Amino acid sequence: MMLPIGLIIERLQKALSEGNRKQVNATATILIRRNADLGSSWQTIANVLSTNGEHRLAVEAGNLALRSSQRDPKAIYQQAILLARAGAVAEARRLLIAVPDNVPSPGAYAYTRGTFALNLGDLDEARHYLLVATSSDPLSGQAWLALAMVARKGDRDILMLLEQSRSAMARASKRERAQYLYGLGKLLCDAGDHDAAFAVIAAASADWRSQINPDRSADSRSAESAVEGYTRASFDGDRRSSSDTSRPILVTGSPRAGTTLIEQILASHTSVAGGGELEIFRRLFNEIGGSSVPPSLQLSEKDIRLGLAEQYLHLLAQRFGEHGRVVDKSLDASRYLGAFATCLPDAPLIWITRNSLDQAWSCFKHFFLRGANWSYDLADIAHHFRLEESLLQKWQDLLGSRLLHVQYERLVHDPEAEIRKILAHCHLDVEPGVFSPHLTRRAVTTASAVQVRQPISASSVGSSAPYRQHLSPFVSAYD
Repeated sequence: MMLPIGLIIERLQKALSEGNRKQVNATATILIRRNADLGSSWQTIANVLSTNGEHRLAVEAGNLALRSSQRDPKAIYQQAILLARAGAVAEARRLLIAVPDNVPSPGAYAYTRGTFALNLGDLDEARHYLLVATSSDPLSGQAWLALAMVARKGDRDILMLLEQSRSAMARASKRERAQYLYGLGKLLCDAGDHDAAFAVIAAASADWRSQINPDRSADSRSAESAVEGYTRASFDGDRRSSSDTSRPILVTGSPRAGTTLIEQILASHTSVAGGGELEIFRRLFNEIGGSSVPPSLQLSEKDIRLGLAEQYLHLLAQRFGEHGRVVDKSLDASRYLGAFATCLPDAPLIWITRNSLDQAWSCFKHFFLRGANWSYDLADIAHHFRLEESLLQKWQDLLGSRLLHVQYERLVHDPEAEIRKILAHCHLDVEPGVFSPHLTRRAVTTASAVQVRQPISASSVGSSAPYRQHLSPFVSAYD
């Protein structure tokens, strides 16, 4: 007997109030399949499904919202946002072109259009729309930061615009002001004004750190619990699964170490897609308790382990279809690497490291949209790096040859040899495209969206040298 629509909606509302992701997805699927007349509520359901990682369903719900609105421009804009979240940035941009440039507002439209172009590597278009965005909304720190990202070295015009806006940005919120200052600092770095650049970035970091109050002890506890209960025998159990667990390729390391470069190399292979910072496994792992109890206890039951694998692969398919390998470069994977390796026993694991001082400076001058609360103080960065180095040593001991350690400096100085090692580790045939990854056209949504469009070079090696005297707090704490 078919349940009444009203009862299904009640079940959906109950699941939403309880935060029951599985029940939300199940009831939303029924409503979509029955083509329920929910009007503007479809947009809310689509956003929830997108947050849950059910991107195909989210797009279907968004299409129902579009139809219900009779293709209202605001609904088209929202559908473009859903498509971008699902990784379909090129399709999202095509849809956005049909929207009037004042929807939802001139500044928001221009910022979205500009960031889509930035993600796709169309830097001239990105520059144009981000200039419109900063003109329309001069207190938008995120627009100023994005504009700074697309500015070419020596672009005095954009640097002058940011400098002229400094007094006005004092009226902006702390978050917007911090993003603006990081953009200004980046342009001063590009201009070679090292002392001024560091002063701007240090002021922005101190201001933002006071808002987020990072907790070093919590970082330490997280690192300790990550390896608790694991032994070499933890990874030698029953490896059987009904699904192919070799599909994902996990690429990890601390931010700004070169994970996006490895992703770009692998995504230049015809059988691999770049997934970016998926965060799928972290969400699933947290649902069964995360690190609140020893991982070996959480994952000792085969049904739990295989259940996590099936859910992960399902959500992977929601973004990338049923076939092909996918690079997953989620942040802080070091904290759940044991669970990932246990649940997905055939997935290749890659960890990249970089010269600590270069990486510390790169982290310090970057505004992270989420996570990395340790990156706004040089001593905090040193503390976090030490934790990650300890975790790398422990995971290498536990996982052995399954975990490939790549050094950034070796990769950029001898890319052909290192790329061949990476391909062999992932059981991929050698293809010409992987040696020219800058030519690969794809959406890149991380802070390295501009850098990966350039040929592999060692130009970033030693990038901290002009700032060494300013980085002494990191050096002292790290040593």
